[in-house]
Amino acid sequence: MAENIVIISTTKPNPQQEVAVQHLISKVHEYDQTFRDPYLSNRFNYFSDMPALFLALHGEELIGLLTLYADEDPSGSVDVTLNVVPARRRQGVAKQLWQAARPVLQQYGYHDAEFLVEKAFLTAAPNFLANTELAADPVSEFQMTLKVNSHHERDTDLDVAALQAADIPALLPAYVDAFPDSNKEEANRYLTENLQSHSSCGYVCRYQGKLIGYCAVDFGEYDYLFGLFIAKNYRGQGLGSRFIAQLTQQLAAVRHHSFKLAVESDNPAAHYVYRKANFKDESEIFYLQAEQGLWHLEKL
Repeated sequence: MAENIVIISTTKPNPQQEVAVQHLISKVHEYDQTFRDPYLSNRFNYFSDMPALFLALHGEELIGLLTLYADEDPSGSVDVTLNVVPARRRQGVAKQLWQAARPVLQQYGYHDAEFLVEKAFLTAAPNFLANTELAADPVSEFQMTLKVNSHHERDTDLDVAALQAADIPALLPAYVDAFPDSNKEEANRYLTENLQSHSSCGYVCRYQGKLIGYCAVDFGEYDYLFGLFIAKNYRGQGLGSRFIAQLTQQLAAVRHHSFKLAVESDNPAAHYVYRKANFKDESEIFYLQAEQGLWHLEKL
C-alpha cells in the first residue's frame, strides 16, 4: 500500500488542480498509448453536490485520479475512470482512490459501478482482469475522431443552428425515443444544461424546415459530440451523416478543432453513419464490473 498519500475529493478542480490533472492524463496516455479522456465535471451528474473527482497526492505531486460520471439516478450505473502515473503503479494508489470513492457512492445510494478501460491497456496487461476479479461487459464502445477541412459546400436542405429554449418541448419525445434508458426529466435536464452552459452547446437540425435532430458539443482541445439523434421518421435516409457533416464544418470554420465522439459496439447503424461522415476509430473502451472483491460496489 502506498504511504504518505493524501486523497482529496471535489466537485470541480480548481485551476491549479486542472493543470495537474491534464498533465497526469497526458503522461498516462503517452505511456499506455490510450486516447480516452475522463470527464472532469459533475454538471451532468444526478447529484450536483456529490464529489466527482478524487485526487491522490504525494506531497504536492498529483499521482492518481479517479472520476465518477453518475448521470443516472441511484438505480442506474456509475462510470468510473482511474488514472495513475506509470511510476506509481502497483503501489496501491488506485485501491486507495477507490476506497475513498466507494463510500461516497454508497452514501448517495449507488450500488452499480463500471470501470472504463481501453483495449490498449488490457492488451499490455493480459492478467489485469484475472488479478482484479473484473469482467468486461460484452458491449464495448468505440471512440472515433475526425479532422475536417472547414471549406465545404453547404447542404441547402439542412439548417443547423444552436439550440433555443423553444426547441426543447419538441425535442423531448424524439430524445426519449432515441435513448430508451432515459426519461423526459433526464432529457430535459441534459437539454437545459447544454442551453445554459459556457463549455458546451446543443445544436438542432432542421430538414426542409422541420426539426429532425439534435447533437450536443463539449468544447475543449477537441470538440466532443454527444447525445446525437435523428427523429425516428427521418432515419435511414442519410440525414444523420449529413447533419454531422454540416455541424462539424460549421464549427471547424470558427474553432479549427478536431472532433471526437463515442458509439457502442452493438449499434452498427450509428457506427456506419459516423464512418460515412469520415470519423475513424481511435480506441475501443471496455466497461468492467465486479461481482465480488475489492472493486465490487456493495449495497449499504
